[in-house]
Amino acid sequence: MSHFTVGLGITAGISAYKILYFASLLRKNDYKIIPILTKDSLNFITPLSLQSICDNRVYFNQFELVENYNPEHIAIARECDLIVVAPATADFISKMASGAADELLLSVILSFKKKVIVVPAMNPAMYNHKATRRNLEQIERYGYKVIGPVEGWSACGDFGKGRMVEPEDIFYYIEEERGRIQGRLKNKKVLLTSGPTIEFIDSMRYISNLSSGFMGKFIAEELIREGALVEIISGPVKISYPSVCLVTKISSAIEMFNQVKKRIANNDCFVAAAAVSDYRPEIKEKIKLPKKDSIDIKLIKNPDILEWVSKNYFKKKFIVGFSATSNLKESPHQKLKNKPVDLLVVNPVGVKGKGPGEEINDAIIYDTNANILKELDSLPKKEIARHLVEMIINKSMSP
Repeated sequence: MSHFTVGLGITAGISAYKILYFASLLRKNDYKIIPILTKDSLNFITPLSLQSICDNRVYFNQFELVENYNPEHIAIARECDLIVVAPATADFISKMASGAADELLLSVILSFKKKVIVVPAMNPAMYNHKATRRNLEQIERYGYKVIGPVEGWSACGDFGKGRMVEPEDIFYYIEEERGRIQGRLKNKKVLLTSGPTIEFIDSMRYISNLSSGFMGKFIAEELIREGALVEIISGPVKISYPSVCLVTKISSAIEMFNQVKKRIANNDCFVAAAAVSDYRPEIKEKIKLPKKDSIDIKLIKNPDILEWVSKNYFKKKFIVGFSATSNLKESPHQKLKNKPVDLLVVNPVGVKGKGPGEEINDAIIYDTNANILKELDSLPKKEIARHLVEMIINKSMSP
């Protein structure tokens, strides 16, 4: 991807302290940042700290004399691909709604012809005031995208809606916007399964596996970065998926299967990253079974979701399968013959420090004819996801 420049507008809210972390997230993901502060925001955040993290000059003076004259609000607006204002106070939103230009940041926004993202943060009573709601509606009519606020505790101790969304969520919205502009999977719809499934024995106990959902999360992040519209069907996980994804939460393999059948027709690509339980108890007891020295549980086979998708949608959708094996070097030729897919990712199980629940993994990626396309050894799962999405792009776009 080519460079992407974000104009980072910061106004005088207490949550401005979170913006240092947000700026760091942007820098780690190859964004260029132009920080633009309101004068009152200097009470909450220092230009030096921002300059150090953003590796760029910090702007806040609308009428500063410079050696080579160039109207700063015009020059900054021309350089940015997107502007995000976070936090955006009630006062600043009011000025945006009225078209005021008595701050450099306001002048830049008025000169800007592309996407503006506004992230409100204020006391719940201020957010719920009719004037604030009217102003937010007005800037949305201008075409600005408003993200949040969310419910939570404010700095003054009040609880309610007014808290700024977390930096990671703002980042995902920017990634989504960048994908729409520069991504190679623009408007492609991807259905992704992730995490484990659980199969209840009784009202308390269940059968499951060690899947954490991280692989699915990282694949979703890379797909979003490339402009894809991602829908996730996830088993129970402790992680959070990108906030721009539509996430359907399920528990069992049957529930996941039903959701896949319901949703796949409207998608261009299916990625089966979930670790689906192969078996389930034939009978689920409605109460907690009493403790005994031993119990017998009859297990029956769950539906094979990838097999069903392959049978019904191979050559109609781009399909990516995952397979866990104790022998990573064994050819998946027979498996691909029974369940043809466009790409098959094979991961090891039983290797210390790798695989389900771990941050590192090995992977071999095969094409539909069982030819090895790439061997990845001891890589972070995020890196494996990046390689996989690159292959999805190359394979799905090839003639």
